Amino acid sequence: MNKAMYAIYALDVILFYIGDDEVADAANQQVKDLFDTKSELFQNEIQKKPSQD
Repeated sequence: MNKAMYAIYALDVILFYIGDDEVADAANQQVKDLFDTKSELFQNEIQKKPSQD
């Protein structure tokens, strides 16, 4: 997770320096959408696993 957070931060910094606010916002929205999708998939997989009591 640390690598992913670092990569997102680096992307945000790069977009700050080479892009305008609209470009940065669009890229950040795409990253958010991707994380939301993956988070939902992970939650579904977690719920499928039987409890190990």
